[in-house]
Amino acid sequence: MVRPFLFSLAFGFFFHFMNVPFARAEESTCGCDVKIYIFRGAFNVFSLGADKLTERLSEVGFSPKSLNHCYWRSTISEIVEQHRCHPETKFVLIGHSYGADATIRAARQLESRNVFVDLIVNMETVHFTCVSKNVGVALNFHRSRPILDYIPVWRGLPIYCEDGHGNIENIDLRHHPDFQNPFLSHIQVDDHPWIHEQILERVQNLRAAPCTPCLAPRVADGIVYEEVKK
Repeated sequence: MVRPFLFSLAFGFFFHFMNVPFARAEESTCGCDVKIYIFRGAFNVFSLGADKLTERLSEVGFSPKSLNHCYWRSTISEIVEQHRCHPETKFVLIGHSYGADATIRAARQLESRNVFVDLIVNMETVHFTCVSKNVGVALNFHRSRPILDYIPVWRGLPIYCEDGHGNIENIDLRHHPDFQNPFLSHIQVDDHPWIHEQILERVQNLRAAPCTPCLAPRVADGIVYEEVKK
């Protein structure tokens, strides 16, 4: 009587511990979040559109952080920690002028930590134009100015992806009907309602997209972004 009882007990424990992990894997939901970081341009006074964009994103349920471009390094630490605790989180970096440079610099540093950036949206990128391979989509609004394009200030540049790969979208506002005002300058582009609508649509689409399972890696250009490097 004792042996059959012990056998049944051991058999039950075996199947219990074999089945529980698989059941959790099927039933678990990540509830992934979208973290948005908005980087301003020089001196924190020229990217006034960041305030309106922050308000618009907040109105539809996001919690964006608006920062000076100088804080891109400290932002990396926050993103890495968020990724470590919640690897399913989606990251969006938005920047204007020197803030646009900051998004590209931050993404490159995050690549070295094996962190995937789902979306970059830049307005009038100034210096840093090469996007690293860990970026899913990079959307860049710039207004070409034939006279100023060779002067490293007060103008935006197109961006490209490292080694020619990646999903890069450069939108030259020079030929857009809403940007024909000759007095529309580099410091005013980020305040335009049309651009805000484009950003809002992209971010909402990202939130509506299926959440990457907690343990499933993301892939960009054949590179697997699965865990944070220690």
